Amino acid sequence: MNWYVWLFWVVYELGLLGACVFISIQFHSPWWMLLALLLSNSLKTGGNND
Repeated sequence: MNWYVWLFWVVYELGLLGACVFISIQFHSPWWMLLALLLSNSLKTGGNND
């Protein structure tokens, strides 16, 4: 059952990341790219909350 939660979390995080990148390209707004970088940073450090 834990792998369902992990799979949902990965799809959710990558979906937000992809949406931020898409919006930043379409609207030429660097703030959305900054948000995407922050989200990718949370992906790297998300599993180390022990």
